[in-house]
Amino acid sequence: MTRTLNSEYMGLPIMTDQQRGYECKTEILDKILSVMEHTTEKHNKVLAVRVDLRFPKDKHYPNDNKLFSKFTSPFVKDLKRQKLDPYYVAVREQSKEKHQHYHLVVFVDGNKVKFPNKVIKAAEKHWGKTVNDDKRGLVEHCTKSRSGEKQTNFYRLRRNDSDYEEHRTACFHRCSYLAKVNTKGKTAKREREVFGSQVPKKH
Repeated sequence: MTRTLNSEYMGLPIMTDQQRGYECKTEILDKILSVMEHTTEKHNKVLAVRVDLRFPKDKHYPNDNKLFSKFTSPFVKDLKRQKLDPYYVAVREQSKEKHQHYHLVVFVDGNKVKFPNKVIKAAEKHWGKTVNDDKRGLVEHCTKSRSGEKQTNFYRLRRNDSDYEEHRTACFHRCSYLAKVNTKGKTAKREREVFGSQVPKKH
């Protein structure tokens, strides 16, 4: 998988750090970009929402991706039933903690919903059922940075607005966090690290 230390990818800023050697995987950046482009072409308004999925620390869970797959199917179906037309990109990561975790960005029809509440509630509902635990915090809302500073967990991409490119740039930069190389590579062989909705190929 190709990596980059550049500060931009396809003309958009990404989360790299040349001094620390923090790289991004271009395959993941391509996946994010393809989903973002497809949804914003399909809908004149798109809402992008960031959440993280974590396992309870006090329980044992398998180290494969079966539970994540078990989560995504009803989660996506739920959003489809709400007419939100969801598309997602997710990555699996694991550093020193006991269990793996998943970073997730969901793109939905912004004409049907303006705020992330419905997406987050659906994630909490279905992840809680998946891990058989409804403890708060298992679905992180991603409203704070690692240093504790407040940050947004959603972006409104309105194609006809004068500030569309500004929001698109900010959204891609934030989503590029999913492509960071560190905390990846510890997944067992045959287990995927990247997941996402299928989008039509451009001819």
